[in-house]
Amino acid sequence: MIAGLHGTALKIKITAPPVEGAANQMCIEVLSKSLKIPKSSLAIISGQNARIKQIRFTAVTSNTSENEINRVAKLLKTFAAAS
Repeated sequence: MIAGLHGTALKIKITAPPVEGAANQMCIEVLSKSLKIPKSSLAIISGQNARIKQIRFTAVTSNTSENEINRVAKLLKTFAAAS
């Protein structure tokens, strides 16, 4: 679940152990489900073996509308404000 902010980052609580990428995979799944976007549009770009990660959101196609990008940004702000 998304548990609010930790500094300037989103804090995500997961139950998967950090073994063979299970925690990373669950992190992507939680974000995907929470933001209602495909898992394929998310990628961990740094911190694969650390508690703090940077995750990139990439539009799935070039047809992804600005409205969809704004929707995801608004959801992220909502999660941050809820903390």
